Formats: sequence, C-alpha cells, structure tokens
Amino acid sequence: EKFLELLFQTLPLYTAEYGARLLGIKTRLSLITADQRIRAMNKVLKFFSMKEFRFETGNVRRLRARLSPADAKIYNLDVQTINWDDHYRNFVKGTRRYLLGEKDQDLQEAKRHITRMRFLHNAVVLFTVVGFIRLLLRHPVIKEIVYGFFALLMSLLHSAYMRVTAQ
Repeated sequence: EKFLELLFQTLPLYTAEYGARLLGIKTRLSLITADQRIRAMNKVLKFFSMKEFRFETGNVRRLRARLSPADAKIYNLDVQTINWDDHYRNFVKGTRRYLLGEKDQDLQEAKRHITRMRFLHNAVVLFTVVGFIRLLLRHPVIKEIVYGFFALLMSLLHSAYMRVTAQ
C-alpha cells in the first residue's frame, strides 16, 4: 500500500513539481503540498473506507412510528423518501468546502481542470501503450503472433459478416 502510494502518487507529483520549477513554470498550488494533503485525507478516510460497519435502525423506526403527522413532515426519518442523488451532491459539496477548504466559486475551474487532467491522463496512457506495443513488435516472434492474431480476427469478422449478409 505504501509502496504503491509512493510509486503512483508521491514520486510523480514530486517529479512534476521539481520539473516545473526547473522549467520556471509557476503553479497555483505546490504539487508537494497537494501530495501532503492527499496523504492526510487518505489517512483520515482510511478508517472509514477499510472497515465494514453495521447499523441497526430499530430506534429510528420506533421514533418514526411515534411522530405526529406534523412532526413527520418536519423530521423526515423515512430513508425510502431520501433523494440519494441530492444527498450525494451535498456530500461532495460539503467535502470540497469543509474538508478540502475549497471555495464554491472555484467549482467551474476545478471541473475544467479535471477535464484537462483526464485528457492528459488518457493521452499519456495511449502514448505508453502505443510505445510498449511498438517496442514489442520489434521482436520477430511477437510480431508474428500479433499479426497472426489480427489475421484470425479479421477472418472471423469476415466470416460473421458474410453469414449476416447472406440471410
């Protein structure tokens, strides 16, 4: 767990931070600070995410049964009527605001940033996979296996197409 955190989180963030400093690129937030925040948040959330909790609802059900109709309208104790999508949205907003200390007006910029980071991540993954495949295809045996697989796949697709169009 610690090794994976170091490999996939800490080292890339520190490398990017020091690379940006060497290139003279100013960032709004230090990636080293971001790494420390992420690790602190993971430490806090680990207890809740790694344990299984069992909740009994008998007291809530008994209390709901004792409420007057007027109180029942004020205090919604029926989990069947909770809009879980709204509840989750409020949870995320509260986490951003109170746990991470982010401002609500920064939300649109954060969404754009996430979109850019997702695009960058996908581009890096694609570049890595293509580079790895190109490296593998330099070996003649692997090249034969891959080309044979694609020839078989094309043959199967052609056969299926001919069966579908013949009917």
